[in-house]
Amino acid sequence: AAAALKPGDISAVVESNYGFHIIQRRDLGAVTAQHILIRFAGAYGCPDSITRTRDEA
Repeated sequence: AAAALKPGDISAVVESNYGFHIIQRRDLGAVTAQHILIRFAGAYGCPDSITRTRDEA
């Protein structure tokens, strides 16, 4: 039911194992993700030239 809704739409009553629900789809706008990897000495695959400790990372 929720997948067919457009942003701002409200569903009819939906029944699940947990009871009855009304679903409103909200427009969340742009979604971004970011991953930062900081290597430290002793980590798997880290070159010997890295001397930063895990605490410093």
